[in-house]
Amino acid sequence: MQNREIFYREILREMSSGVIFVRKGKILYANPSATKILGKTKSELRDKLFAECFFEYGENDDFNQVLLDVIYDSSREHERIVAYFTGTETKHLHIRTSFLKFESENVGIIILLDDVTELMKLRGVALDLEKIQEINRQLSESRDFYKQKAETDKLTGLLNKITFENICREYIQNISAGELAALFVIDLDNFKKANDTYGHQFGDLILKKFAEALRDNFKTDGVVGRFGGDEFVILLKMLPI
Repeated sequence: MQNREIFYREILREMSSGVIFVRKGKILYANPSATKILGKTKSELRDKLFAECFFEYGENDDFNQVLLDVIYDSSREHERIVAYFTGTETKHLHIRTSFLKFESENVGIIILLDDVTELMKLRGVALDLEKIQEINRQLSESRDFYKQKAETDKLTGLLNKITFENICREYIQNISAGELAALFVIDLDNFKKANDTYGHQFGDLILKKFAEALRDNFKTDGVVGRFGGDEFVILLKMLPI
């Protein structure tokens, strides 16, 4: 669990987009890009109420309003480009918000920030729709990339343990009456012996090839994951009666 948390935190730390997690109006996390974009230190944001951090400058009314809207209206997401004053300079920020869900319930708000000041200067006016769409595409690709990183096993590319368990839990909660499914747990015989005899690189190759075979054989009617080591899992849905 500790290694997984370190892995996820490293992904967030390396993102060029600012990422802020807010729960019940309190900022629980801000990555380094967010503190740089906002001109704040980590201690000025962490565990502080939103109102404590951003209400000092009247120039930030639009910025504040966007984030207050999403904090107090959890029914919809928001996206805007707004001016933001750091205290020494004015920037233009592209803001996107979404909700972090756990078992179908909103548990907090994710705020993504990108500094588009230089693009605004080049245009001399507000970005046109085409440019905004391009920015959104890049942000979407970035989000999808890091989402995939967080949900898959690093070695094999299969779903990791947490993601597989979440999919199974959601499937079981919504399964129709009379619907049949099957869960297979597979481990490789004598894998440890082969790994110890021929080395970890050879062992990794075996795991990759086996994962590739599972993916090819169950790509249309199954969910495949790796729990760790040589343990793999398969969920087959909607089996014929």
